[in-house]
Amino acid sequence: SAVDNDGGFWTGTVINKKLNSRFSFWTDAQFRYIFDLGSNYENVFRPGLYYHISNTTRIGLLYGVFSTSPNREHRPTLDVIHHKSLSNDTTLTLRGRFEQRLFEDQNNDSTRARFMIRLDHNLDDNWAPVISDEAFVYISDEWKTFDQNWLFVGVGRNFENIKLEFGY
Repeated sequence: SAVDNDGGFWTGTVINKKLNSRFSFWTDAQFRYIFDLGSNYENVFRPGLYYHISNTTRIGLLYGVFSTSPNREHRPTLDVIHHKSLSNDTTLTLRGRFEQRLFEDQNNDSTRARFMIRLDHNLDDNWAPVISDEAFVYISDEWKTFDQNWLFVGVGRNFENIKLEFGY
């Protein structure tokens, strides 16, 4: 299949705040810019609430609003995240996400599953190389409809209460 390769950049801010021992609040906001268009391509706002099943597993309900000029999309989402310590310095994260994609003024709504695996390895208290891979599969019409795959390789830098990640 053909691969679109649009040069650009994608910035995002994620806030994950624990409210008590069982619940946490999540929100992410993203700005996506495409060089070929010479402009902003998409904006994302996705708040949600997680219930912590254990210290390592949480389940959440998120609601995303995606503005992709000239379209707007709503994504109610079920999210399950599990963290596993492989050593004192290495964490494996597994995430399953099921999204209902609802497009305003269009009849091409769909359901999609996303499966992510991520590995973080702390070199010290400040730096951690990161690698993740996420596959997207449509499940509404045909179970085997592969959509896309995101591979991320980068490095995280911890500050006092903030972690920044840079990568490709």
